[in-house]
Amino acid sequence: MTDRTWQMNFDQLRTFLSVADEMSISGAADRLGTTQPVVSRSIKRLESELHATLFDRLPRGVALTVFGKALYSEAQNILASQRRTVETFETLRGVGRTYVRIGAGATWFEERLPEVLSSFIIKKPRVRIDASFIPRFEIIEALLMGHIDIGLAQFGVETLPSDDVEYEELFTDRLVIIGRKGHPLCGKLESAEAISKLIWATTPSATSEERLRGLCKRFGFDNPNIHIKCHSISSVLEIVRNTDFVTLAPEFMAKANGKEGFEILTDGFHITLSKGILTPRQGSLSLGARLFRTHLRQAFGQSEE
Repeated sequence: MTDRTWQMNFDQLRTFLSVADEMSISGAADRLGTTQPVVSRSIKRLESELHATLFDRLPRGVALTVFGKALYSEAQNILASQRRTVETFETLRGVGRTYVRIGAGATWFEERLPEVLSSFIIKKPRVRIDASFIPRFEIIEALLMGHIDIGLAQFGVETLPSDDVEYEELFTDRLVIIGRKGHPLCGKLESAEAISKLIWATTPSATSEERLRGLCKRFGFDNPNIHIKCHSISSVLEIVRNTDFVTLAPEFMAKANGKEGFEILTDGFHITLSKGILTPRQGSLSLGARLFRTHLRQAFGQSEE
């Protein structure tokens, strides 16, 4: 094959992935800003070159065949490798910018990520950043689909992620009970009876409620009095600061906000969390992703491999 053919194949692979993601020729055409006939011809040429049918044509849309499913991850890897190669050489020549796509859970955005991103931008101003909020259990899928380069998440130490991704712990944190300064139960939560009387504010995620209920079970009761749920951690903290409600929050956040009217109500009631970096097990990281991973390691006192 000539170089021209390979360049054409990159375009065909992009078209193939768009059709697979949209499960529709028309949807892929809209996504790519082209027409349905152009997309159809590209897929037919690719199928001809591979001597395989990649899609089953359905009354509504298309579905990947066994050959299409086999090509999907290969196409992602090929295009990612091409992008990384071009990006690396343009950066070395000083004519291009590298980038990193980050997916992070709510607590990362509320706690650590703004400071980390600020210091990274100062050190590496030529790296473009796309940081998206992604619920924790969707981060792995986003990595495997190639939608992000690096995931930042937290896990209970007993529920670390699957073998499909690499997980590197950066630090551990504790979820603790926090309330307003001067809370009437501060220092008095040494019994199950006292803890059962707490009125909780929390986020509506299944994980938050599951952790709270699991923690309460250690003290012999199953149903904490959850009075309000808010999507924003900042809103939950504001409610706690102005009422006698309490919440589970990372110890780091509680201490950082201590001057603003919060305190940890007891040291005997907590959950240990592992917080770290998720990357795909297969394939290599882009230059921007490698630079950001190095920055994260340095920011949290981890040694380089």
